Amino acid sequence: MGGLAALSLSLVVWGASTASFAAEDPEVLFRQGRVSEALQLASSQAAGDPTDLEAQELMIDVLINVGQQARAEQVARLRLEDDPGNPDAHYLLGRARVDPISSRQAYEAALHLSPGHARAYMGMGSIHEAAADFDEAAAAYARAVSMDPSLGEAWYGHTRILAQQGKIAAALQVARAGLEAVPSEPDLSLLVARLDPASALEVLSAALAQVGADPYLHEALSQAYLTEGSADEALAQARAALALNPNLIDARRTLLFAREVAAGVLPHAQLAALGAARELEATDPEAALARYPAILAEAPRSAMATLSRAAAHRAAGDRASELVDLLAAAALDPTNDEVAAVTGLALIDAGRAAEAVEPLTTAMEQRPWDGTLGLGLARALEAAGHPGDALALLERVGAAHPQNVPIQLAHAQALIHAGQHARAYGVLKVAMQVVPDPRLVAAFVKVAPLAGHAGEAAAVLAPVAEQTSNPALAEAVQQLRAMAREP
Repeated sequence: MGGLAALSLSLVVWGASTASFAAEDPEVLFRQGRVSEALQLASSQAAGDPTDLEAQELMIDVLINVGQQARAEQVARLRLEDDPGNPDAHYLLGRARVDPISSRQAYEAALHLSPGHARAYMGMGSIHEAAADFDEAAAAYARAVSMDPSLGEAWYGHTRILAQQGKIAAALQVARAGLEAVPSEPDLSLLVARLDPASALEVLSAALAQVGADPYLHEALSQAYLTEGSADEALAQARAALALNPNLIDARRTLLFAREVAAGVLPHAQLAALGAARELEATDPEAALARYPAILAEAPRSAMATLSRAAAHRAAGDRASELVDLLAAAALDPTNDEVAAVTGLALIDAGRAAEAVEPLTTAMEQRPWDGTLGLGLARALEAAGHPGDALALLERVGAAHPQNVPIQLAHAQALIHAGQHARAYGVLKVAMQVVPDPRLVAAFVKVAPLAGHAGEAAAVLAPVAEQTSNPALAEAVQQLRAMAREP
């Protein structure tokens, strides 16, 4: 019962029934950016079948992805306590841990109990890779797939290591072998396409036929079509990617570039020149800037080319010229959400937050899912003298992004500024249980006395402090209890 109870912990937090997701695959949900739903379903499947290692892995991975590493480790640790002789339990604990030493110890314990545990070798590969011991990492990944050829993650790891070592031919050979063994693994197709761009259209199209709709495959295919000059096909694939996962920034940028190419605003020949200039930004921004007069002479109406030059100015430390270019790009294409987003955020950074309301509103109309834009627009509205509108926006954005710590903190702070301490307390209480981030905990401790809930706050934090053995939390609990006793 202990292991099953441990695997159900996240269900208590997420609460809602997973019946509506019964026909879905949690990994598909995760790749579509539907993280909360993926966690619900993965948790349900993991609890329903403790022997389903893929479900356990995915639940741990999603928990870590949303900042709940401590909860992931707690779930794995409780499972191990319930079944200490199970090598799978040791392996899952290793996967949940972020400390390489303790993670390695868990993987080694799994291998001690089961010398043929392929997933534990896969885990060891990740430990060696993190330590930059690439030969050992490649050997561990290779051993894992020799024992279990269905481990797409291990094939991917082995390919990645070889590519990092500059062994492109060997990496491509391993990636193709992995794709043959696991044709339903989309990331291997993406790797093959990157390693062998000439085969990208063929490989990615075949992967979509095999896997079905996948946002990352559509995104990569859109880029491949644009590189070849097929702007209409690039637009179609970018739109397909964004329909599945609107968070894919590369797909959105490809769409914007393809839109300009299709409209004749940006000659296709200038795409390569823009790419070369962008590559120079990190190492030699002045050399990058020197490329733009020729590019913009050929594409004077291109908002995307002007936006790219703004990025080069930023890399060179010239924020004033960056903002000039951004405003020019916004004037060239007022409907371009990327230009509007970057311009609005740059105006905030320049201390001109009130001016950011218009471009950020334009960007959010097209990207209502973008929490960063919502946060920026709320700041702009506040600066423009519209605190009520800012608070209303933060309420909507906060509800849509329960795992985003900066948004939850901004929402609570706006409520405090409005004198609504009880509501701020409620926001932080829920947010802290979704993502037990220290910043949320600190804000929760501060607002609890203002809301008159010091005693309740102590009761909420006490079990967290005990489970995590966190001395700072334990001290906060004592302080809150003392406040609750004060007359």
